[in-house]
Amino acid sequence: MICKVQIKEQELDRKEQECRLMQREINRKLMELEKKQLEFVVKEKKLEEEVMETMDEWHPIPFRITIARGLHMLGGKRKELECERKKLTCEKKELESDNGELTRQRQDLALKRRECEWEKRELAWEIKQLVCKRKEPVRVMTESEGERGRKTDSRGFWTSRFHSQG
Repeated sequence: MICKVQIKEQELDRKEQECRLMQREINRKLMELEKKQLEFVVKEKKLEEEVMETMDEWHPIPFRITIARGLHMLGGKRKELECERKKLTCEKKELESDNGELTRQRQDLALKRRECEWEKRELAWEIKQLVCKRKEPVRVMTESEGERGRKTDSRGFWTSRFHSQG
């Protein structure tokens, strides 16, 4: 019984270790995603600056055409960035969902660990009770307690009437 509890504990330790490793990996990926999102913000800013510089270069062309070209160029690149940002957002949501699932798994493992601890305590209590019972002296009952004819021998064991008489 004690071995079963130890095996359970080892299994719980292993699962908890796996969960921790997976959570570390997810956290690392989340950090990478945040870096990429910051890179996209920087790219967007550079893109806007690029468009503004291009618009300055096109100044001799009528103003409306310059704005239209600049907006068209900005719109195309912005759509690409927005598409990548959506992909990253989806990936981030998936990772956060996985992280939440791992957190729930770790909570379940913690609950199982507590149950295992209770089993160990119960086993220890049972063992202690058995040891105490083994050490308890045997008490001789009096006749008024309803055990007529039963006595103990020199070792403290009950003897029956038949053995003592015959």
